[in-house]
Amino acid sequence: MMPSECTIVEIPKIAGENRLLTAALEATANAVVITNRLGEIEWVNPAFTELTGYAADEVLGKRIAILKSGRHSAEFYRNLWQTILSGNVWSGEIVNRRKDGRLYTERMTITPVHHGAAEITHFIAIKQDKTACIKTDQALRESERRYQALMETADDGIVSADHNGRIVAWNKGAERIFGYSKEEVLARPVDLLIPPHLRKRYRKRFEQFITGNSERRVGRALEVVGKGKDGTEVPLDISLASWESGEGRFYTAIVRDITYRKMVEEGLRDAHREIESLLASISSILIGVDGQHRITRWNKAAVETFGIQARKVLGRLFTRIPVTWNWEIIQTHLDRCRQGCAPVRIDEIRYTRPDGKERFLTLTINPVRTSGEQHEGFLLLGTDITEKKIIESQLSQAQKLEAIGQLAAGIAHEINTPIQYIGDNTRFLQDAFSDFQSLVEGCKQVPAEKLAEQFHRLCRERDVDYLLKEVPQAISQTLEGVERVARIVRAMKEFSHPGFDEKKPTDINKALENTVVVARNEWKYYAELVTDFDPDLPPVPCLPGEINQVFLNLIVNAAHAVADVVGRDESHKGRITVKTRRKGDFVEIQISDTGTGIPKEVRQKVFDPFFTTKEVGKGTGQGLAIARSVVVDKHGGSITFETETGKGTTFVVLLPLNSNEMD
Repeated sequence: MMPSECTIVEIPKIAGENRLLTAALEATANAVVITNRLGEIEWVNPAFTELTGYAADEVLGKRIAILKSGRHSAEFYRNLWQTILSGNVWSGEIVNRRKDGRLYTERMTITPVHHGAAEITHFIAIKQDKTACIKTDQALRESERRYQALMETADDGIVSADHNGRIVAWNKGAERIFGYSKEEVLARPVDLLIPPHLRKRYRKRFEQFITGNSERRVGRALEVVGKGKDGTEVPLDISLASWESGEGRFYTAIVRDITYRKMVEEGLRDAHREIESLLASISSILIGVDGQHRITRWNKAAVETFGIQARKVLGRLFTRIPVTWNWEIIQTHLDRCRQGCAPVRIDEIRYTRPDGKERFLTLTINPVRTSGEQHEGFLLLGTDITEKKIIESQLSQAQKLEAIGQLAAGIAHEINTPIQYIGDNTRFLQDAFSDFQSLVEGCKQVPAEKLAEQFHRLCRERDVDYLLKEVPQAISQTLEGVERVARIVRAMKEFSHPGFDEKKPTDINKALENTVVVARNEWKYYAELVTDFDPDLPPVPCLPGEINQVFLNLIVNAAHAVADVVGRDESHKGRITVKTRRKGDFVEIQISDTGTGIPKEVRQKVFDPFFTTKEVGKGTGQGLAIARSVVVDKHGGSITFETETGKGTTFVVLLPLNSNEMD
């Protein structure tokens, strides 16, 4: 009997007898299932079990409908059965259900088996799992959709070209950059997007990219110039990538319009040039120091000040540069700046120039920080203040002399009064001496027996009793006058002394006494001046000449304030009180008056330069401004006031006993 004429029941038997056929059926990767004409399963191979999850003994004798998923209609199955029962082969995709309930898609081919020439007795179904393929197809379609979405929504232009340089892909971003629609560029050469004068150069670079003779710019931008539809040139960043498909090699460019970035970069370059020009023209010393304390900037003013060329210090440690100044002070302020993250100022530091001359600087150390507030170094700004100090010293001396000049008339009067009675008493003593001389001469020529009579007569004639009484008084008054003149002269000398460059221990009580004497003619007509000095007051480290100026300004102001109240009525004088006290680590000086007080509306201005409430010619408005500068800036002290309109004002000066307080 021919195999085609055997029954389906005999197939397994033949297969069992033919080991080669059995091995083939068992080993095939596709599932094979044999059913009878009614669809009842009579044989399955291992691949069937792997596909469906059913073992052979679980399905033999059962209808093939055990695999139905419910996803297909009755019409679908009716057509299938009509096809195979009519003796035709059915092939197609079908969704079935595994034993565990999961659905899967398979490609199935069902072939009828005939007994003899016409009768169909069995069906052989070959099944191939298509689930993975379908998922792959779905993933590919999803990827394609995402790619298209990315292409159309990307801000950057995406342009692809084939190996002939003709455009095959073009997104909305490219349309915005170049001005061409997709329909206008597809299949046209890429040269359309390149300015004519650059095409040769870019073509060469592209050829190097193709041949691999240049670095692949995948993910890395290369700056080029493109040409828009209207002919304008557009600066671009472009990243190139090559890829292959079944159709050949393709090239894709990610294109970004960098016109705005170029404008910003040019603006930054302009700003940088302006800053560099500004820094180059600045007259102050400018020294940049990075986080490793190495010098990064050394401007022209630094070269001129220290006599060191920039090339000799740039890159060197700041603390190793050959500048002769107090490095301990510099380091201390650098540490304060870094720890406090705030500028610190050194008001005065001495340094030595290469020519050996000593000069003075003021320095401001500014911290340099990143956007994250991390320390990145320092910027030092400095100014040579030597000439300024000389001018200030000269100005201070001139102001003291000016003040003395303004007081000259009063001082002259103060000296003139004792000089007058010194002169009168001297002339009286001269006359008295003549009388005594004539008395002595008259007695020399008289015999001894008549000497007593002659002596008494001459004493009566010259009124010797009067002279004996008045001459000692005249001598005493003269000496008192001389002492008074000497006191005024000493006070003027000490007050107007040019002073010292550095602070020295000073007797504040003595300084106030001298100032009171010098200013006496300013206050004696209007006020009684009372002093209340602490006898145990320690010496104060200060600049005596400048502190004297402060005291003079305050006493003269007090005298003027009292004068505005009492006028020249000596019977109704006001009072000026000068007190000194120790207050912790400070010495406190109070100068009070019973004057008019300071009006409320001007109290915030009293220390402003050139502000004055006095009539023209009586005040320049510099006195209190200078006083504040001397006390606060030069001595690290304070000057404040308490005032009440109509009752008077008290100025309070605090000077530190420790000269380091101001540092």
